[in-house]
Amino acid sequence: DFISDNEIFCDKIADLDRRLGRIACQAFTDTNGLESMFKLIHVFGSLLERPIIHNDFKQNYNIVLEQLDKEMDDAKKIFDEQMEFQRENGSIQLNRNMPKVAGSLMWADELKQRYTLPMEQFKAIDNSINHSPDTKRVEDKYEELNELLRKFIENLYKEWADTVAEASKFNLNQHLITRNPKNKLLNLNFHPQLETVLREVRYLEIKDRKDIPKTALDIYEHNDTYLAYINNLNYTVSSYNKIRETVSEVEYPLIERQVESIDQQSHKIHRLQFHRHIQ
Repeated sequence: DFISDNEIFCDKIADLDRRLGRIACQAFTDTNGLESMFKLIHVFGSLLERPIIHNDFKQNYNIVLEQLDKEMDDAKKIFDEQMEFQRENGSIQLNRNMPKVAGSLMWADELKQRYTLPMEQFKAIDNSINHSPDTKRVEDKYEELNELLRKFIENLYKEWADTVAEASKFNLNQHLITRNPKNKLLNLNFHPQLETVLREVRYLEIKDRKDIPKTALDIYEHNDTYLAYINNLNYTVSSYNKIRETVSEVEYPLIERQVESIDQQSHKIHRLQFHRHIQ
C-alpha cells in the first residue's frame, strides 16, 4: 500500500543521504586549505542543508572556522613582521623595484585580499556556526587587521604627502647635468626621488586615489617630457664620457677643439634646471 511504499522510498532516500554525507565528509577530509574547503561546500550547495547530510557534515564547519582563525593569525604575524622590518629599515620589505608608497600599498592590498576573501566566503555560509562565540572572536581579529592596515596606509600616505612637495621642488631646481672636476666626466642629475614620484603617481592613479598631492600630479603631468629628456641626456652624457674615457693621449689632440666646443655647450646646460627648462 501507499504507506509501506512511502516508508521504503523514505528509507532509500535516507540511505542515499547517508551515503552522500559520507562522501561529503571524505571529500572534505581530502581538502587542502580554506580555498578547497569553500569550493567543496559550494559544490555540494543546498545538499548540505538536508538533515541527515547536515548532521554528518556539521562538525566540518568547526574545522573551517579553525582554519579561518589560523588565517587571521598568519596575516597578523605577517603584518607584525613587516612592522618590525620597517622599524629597523625605514620601510617594509617590498617587491623588487617597487617604490616605497606604491609598493607598501600593493603589499597592504595583497595582505588584505588574502584574509578578506576567505572571511567573505565563510560569512556566505548559512550555518548556525556563523553566530557562535568562536566566530565572533574571528570576526574581531578580522576587524583588528582591517584597522591596523588602515592606520598603516594612512600614516604612510600622510608622511609621503607631507614631504613630497618640498623634496620635489628642491630636486627640480638642481642643474640638469653636473661635472666631476677630477676626471671631467658628466653626470645626469635627475634625482632618484623624482623618478620615484613618477612611479608612485602612476600606481596611485591606477588605484584611483583621489588625494594625490598636487605637486606630485604636476610632476607626473610632464612624465613623458621628463622621460624624453632623461633618455636624450643619458645618451648625450654616455657618448661624451665614452670619448673622455677611451681616447688616448695621442688621439686627443686630433679632437681637442671639438671636445672644447662640447664643453662650452655643456657649460650652458649645467646652468639649466629641469623645472625651469620644462616650464
